[in-house]
Amino acid sequence: MVSGENEAWAGLLCYTEDGGARAVMTASNRQHGGPSRSGRSQAGAGTRDESRPKRRRSKSTDKAGAGNGSTRSTPRPRAQRPPVLDDGLLSNMVIDHALEMADKLGAQAVFVSADLLPQMRVLDASKRPFDIYIVASDVEHLVPPDARACKLLKVPNIPVGRVGKIKVAMVMAASRNLLRLGDRIVCVSGLPAGGMLDTIVVMQVGTETEVMTTAGMCDFAKEMKPGVFDTVLELALELANEGREGKPVGTIFVIGDGRELKGHVRQMVLNPFKGYTERERQILDPSVRATIKEFSTIDGAFIINSKGVVQSAGTYLEPRAVPAELPLGLGARHHAAAAITATAPGSIAIAVSESTGEVRVFRNGVAVADIEPGASRAASGEAEATAG
Repeated sequence: MVSGENEAWAGLLCYTEDGGARAVMTASNRQHGGPSRSGRSQAGAGTRDESRPKRRRSKSTDKAGAGNGSTRSTPRPRAQRPPVLDDGLLSNMVIDHALEMADKLGAQAVFVSADLLPQMRVLDASKRPFDIYIVASDVEHLVPPDARACKLLKVPNIPVGRVGKIKVAMVMAASRNLLRLGDRIVCVSGLPAGGMLDTIVVMQVGTETEVMTTAGMCDFAKEMKPGVFDTVLELALELANEGREGKPVGTIFVIGDGRELKGHVRQMVLNPFKGYTERERQILDPSVRATIKEFSTIDGAFIINSKGVVQSAGTYLEPRAVPAELPLGLGARHHAAAAITATAPGSIAIAVSESTGEVRVFRNGVAVADIEPGASRAASGEAEATAG
């Protein structure tokens, strides 16, 4: 029924519970010959508006909230979780794809990070047209005996990211003259926290701009005693990742001919290595490396000759040449490292950034490689930023 108060609303349809519809007319409609209230009731009681769909209440409305008009949607079915991937299975799949890519691309070498895959299957390098290098920090325990057909490349046991692992491997390979200009390389890596291989990188020596900045990395350590550059780089990475006594450390290592560097260096403090024999100053000696860590907080650079003998610490660099333009954000330490290698072309400088923990290798006045800090250094930096 429509009360008299509803007569003010013209042109509305009042739906009945049985699905019918009755026209609601105002008093002005009746003055113009409209049907009376009783007429409307009789004429429209059984009439249904076929132009509009029949309104039906949903079950959810009837059960809950029918009085206040609230509705409740049908809950979605829960999505099924994807199956958990086996780390070994996924890693072997990535290796298979990397080997297939190396075949099709005509690559000269494939580098596989074995630290992330202790249970790696045997890789048969004898049937491949390219070399396969097993990259690991502990080649004796992580590489299966049957995989000796592959070549081994020992790298420092430093926590770095995916690309960082590739950079360290490439720098180590370059220092041992394993890479040639124009070589196409396929690298397989992953995150230590993930415990599996999940990344494939393809590069060409001489054109790569992220892993190896220039082609000057190919033969840069040929005049050095084997193991000297590797040891200094590992020491630099350890200082960058660990710091000293809980604080970040920044320093420079210069490796080169003492006669070529003469006249471009001078002592800022008393030389702590003066007066010792060459054997007692050999960088390959673990005790000497520990001593260098103790002196790493002294301002200045460490000077090491090509035979691995530490010449001095706390040394001020006075290069004559001006280095090439360096990336923005690099300070005096990096400019000095670049300039000394431009002044003495046969030398190599490794700079450790105190603020970011990045390690950069310089030769001929330019940065040829840079390695980002490891997980522990990044975590400590975030903690310091939060505390500050």
